[in-house]
Amino acid sequence: LRGLAREPIQREDLHEVAEQPEFQLATVEACKQLSKLGNVSLGGHTNAHFNLCLLSKQAAEYELRTSTAAFEATFDQPLTHFSFPFGHPGEHFTLEHAAYLKALRDPTMWSTHQRPYALDDELLVLPRFAFHGAWSGEAMLVWMSLHTVRARLLRTLSEVGTEIAAAVKVPQNDG
Repeated sequence: LRGLAREPIQREDLHEVAEQPEFQLATVEACKQLSKLGNVSLGGHTNAHFNLCLLSKQAAEYELRTSTAAFEATFDQPLTHFSFPFGHPGEHFTLEHAAYLKALRDPTMWSTHQRPYALDDELLVLPRFAFHGAWSGEAMLVWMSLHTVRARLLRTLSEVGTEIAAAVKVPQNDG
């Protein structure tokens, strides 16, 4: 039941990587400073980096819920982006995990499924590594930016629509 532990799990592999001279993990304070920039938004991952498909439904939901709460408490902002650990759909997370997270906070969710973006992509889980060789890096960055803006606009429109519906009393059709 390591996944339900309240203490953070130490990752020795990260310590080895962090000791390499060309690699430096960003500190929480550095991330807070970055998040103040207009063109940077932070996202979450999980606390323990488990393959969610190997956890029970309750343990996976606990990991998603507590990692979201930890992110929001640490950065004093809502979770707006989330990358699934390991990230391959059906192997490391399911649409049930994505639906649970969507109901919890509705972040833009990313997988490691390597494929190009498509105009009809569902916004539930987008590929975070979409390079396939047919587009230049610049074109891919523009495409990823457009999808992110699209996700934010749709989320904002949804929130505004909910606020308007709450403020306006719509007559009920008793017919």
